[in-house]
Amino acid sequence: MNILIVSEAFVIREYMEDFFKDLLEDVNVNVKRTLRETTKDELLQTDFILIDIHNDIVKDLKIIDYIKLKNKKLKVLVIDRNKNKNTFKKVLDYGIEGYITDTIEKDEFIFLINKVLSGKKSYETDLIEVVVNSKTESNIEKLTKRECEVLKEMSKGLNNKEIGENLFITECTVKKHVSNIFQKLNIRNRQEAIIYVSNKK
Repeated sequence: MNILIVSEAFVIREYMEDFFKDLLEDVNVNVKRTLRETTKDELLQTDFILIDIHNDIVKDLKIIDYIKLKNKKLKVLVIDRNKNKNTFKKVLDYGIEGYITDTIEKDEFIFLINKVLSGKKSYETDLIEVVVNSKTESNIEKLTKRECEVLKEMSKGLNNKEIGENLFITECTVKKHVSNIFQKLNIRNRQEAIIYVSNKK
């Protein structure tokens, strides 16, 4: 496995290099101060990037977005100690798998790394809530009465079949309503829908 550690802080670069060499077998760890020090070929061969965001984040995240389009196996974890809402929005927009803002316990960090490497997403809940609320605040009035009913049922964690049974509509109709809700509220998935509804209570 090819891992790239990107940080302006030498302490993080050195610690993370040793950390990943101890954690994983058969691993090649590449360490860079900035993402722009890495060649395109190196990025295309990389399986996992841990990037410690400081300055010029837009350029770095755009590079990652471009590489992820070319390198489908690439997984990325962003560390952003500034907890910047705009950075987090870009992380979501570019499909980056993980985002953390603080130092966490070693066991929790290992769990997070394994989760991201397996292709699952891991973000901090409070930031998801902020982004979801800011995206959806002005769009709720766009929902029809039926879409509001479907959203309410969806927020209970029900699947499309269960929602259809509760509202006496077909599963196919529920799918159409769910798609419309996502589009109108500018949300990506059911988790964001649940967060949105829970914050409106």
